[in-house]
Amino acid sequence: MPVHFADELKETVDAKDSRLVVGIDPDPDLLPPEVEGTTPIERVDEFGRRILESIATEAAAVKFQSAFYERFGPPGAETLAAHLETARGLGLITILDAKRNDIGNTAGAYAAAYLGQDTPTPFDALTVSPYLGADSLEPFVKAAADTGRGVFVLVKTSNPGSGDFQDVETVGGGPLYLRVAETVAKLGKSGVGECGYSSVGAVCGATYPELLTGLREAMPEQVFLVPGVGAQGGSPDELAPAFDQDGFGALVAAARSVIYGYREHGGDYAVAAREAAATLRIRINEATAAGHK
Repeated sequence: MPVHFADELKETVDAKDSRLVVGIDPDPDLLPPEVEGTTPIERVDEFGRRILESIATEAAAVKFQSAFYERFGPPGAETLAAHLETARGLGLITILDAKRNDIGNTAGAYAAAYLGQDTPTPFDALTVSPYLGADSLEPFVKAAADTGRGVFVLVKTSNPGSGDFQDVETVGGGPLYLRVAETVAKLGKSGVGECGYSSVGAVCGATYPELLTGLREAMPEQVFLVPGVGAQGGSPDELAPAFDQDGFGALVAAARSVIYGYREHGGDYAVAAREAAATLRIRINEATAAGHK
């Protein structure tokens, strides 16, 4: 039997006393000038490796934004695979933020590519979009169950325009994002691990903290991936409703405010990233039950 994603995640969270996910978004335009390399992808590679090594003691997981690698074509794919190997070697849970989905056998092909037994890039979890319906999510849920990996379904995203569609009132009453939440909860029922949480999780933005209580009520067995802290304006001080009484149940994601911390604090960029991650880890713990044990 493969290791269950949520169980493995809880072990990592407990061992590191961290609920922090650092987003690896290597934008060539934002890299510090001292990063070595003669081409943009070489500089992305160097930057990513140093950031991973610097934040590994503070973060439970890392979330790779696929777009910042895909833009470079095959060299980008090779660099992403190398960064994945580095992260796994450092004991970090790895999430690929690719927001994939489609219908029928195409969804199955996506699921095999990212979550299958023979995937060349064995990330621990993948973000997926729900807007093609529940049947489009099933291949991802099954692949994750078969391999011990995880899926994070977009439920209420952190961007300002999320309400354009996600907040629309449905015919049966209530906003669309709650209908999605109900579907995610149903899909995850068969994948609950010993820790009480499912391998099917939910993306719920930190920029809408007032919705977290209702989202938790709708999805009691889902691990929440909570992006939007830092550059997008979300605060870790408002995220307690995402967590249970033991300080588990959610991962708080921050990218630019950590990996580009040198822009605010100066000094070596890797040191600045580690210090930003350490500060954020403590703030998250203090805002949850983890800080009151």
